[in-house]
Amino acid sequence: MAYRNAAGYDPQAAEETRKERVAQAMEEILRLAKAGGLPAEIAHHLVTADPNAPSHQWSLANRMLMRAAKTADARGYRQWQDVGRHVVKGAKAFYILAPRTVTITETDPETGEEVKRPKLIGFLAVPVFRVEDTEGEPLPAYNPPPPPPLADVAKVWGIRLEYGPTGDGEYGYYSRTGGEVIHLSSQDPDTYWHEIGHAAHARLLAREGKALAGGQQVDQEVIAELVAATIGRIEGRPVGETAWALRYMEGYSGSRERLVGDLMRLADTAEACIRMILDTAAQAAAA
Repeated sequence: MAYRNAAGYDPQAAEETRKERVAQAMEEILRLAKAGGLPAEIAHHLVTADPNAPSHQWSLANRMLMRAAKTADARGYRQWQDVGRHVVKGAKAFYILAPRTVTITETDPETGEEVKRPKLIGFLAVPVFRVEDTEGEPLPAYNPPPPPPLADVAKVWGIRLEYGPTGDGEYGYYSRTGGEVIHLSSQDPDTYWHEIGHAAHARLLAREGKALAGGQQVDQEVIAELVAATIGRIEGRPVGETAWALRYMEGYSGSRERLVGDLMRLADTAEACIRMILDTAAQAAAA
């Protein structure tokens, strides 16, 4: 029979719960890494509503868990209280990982002196809540970074360029609802180039009396990402910083073999989009 103290606390059950939560978080991190989330997370820096958010100091793995929870800002219960917000009734926490360490004493093999150092012995599952699950005082406004290269293209085309938190875990999106807008939740210019690629594609289709399909369609995503990767190379980005685009396109095509066929089929359209973007940028610079 499990031991319970006077308050009804069962240490064995608590330890089992802790292990289960840690295992779940680890499994989620592994899933994101296998899906290509790790390279993308390193390459991109999400915009958050509050530049002083505690998550800025979190480990990469914990920021990946935050992305998996589809939020750009998450904090502990008391941390939300500290900024004048409270967790709404019924909200469920998700868990990040905090290291469990002990201090050990070792003998330095070179000096023979005893030194103390921390030793990792496991992890604690720490509950945090999404900003979407809180109410209260508004968070500080975000000051956007300098505009990305070729930002003038959006201006010439009458597209509103805005920065803000991610709505559903995306890096950015292009929308024509209620006027054209490119919303960026990443400071990496690749995201802007991808979205302006969608805008250029929309203009090509309009000439034929057509329009972009709703949602994330294979052809549209491959074209936009090919535009972004190509412009990245034109702008001088190292190959290593654009190589992840191949994995992105492959994810939509379904396999490397299918992607080869898609690229051959869609390359001319992507090239037309790139030429449209570069020609518009040149005209804006000359004006």
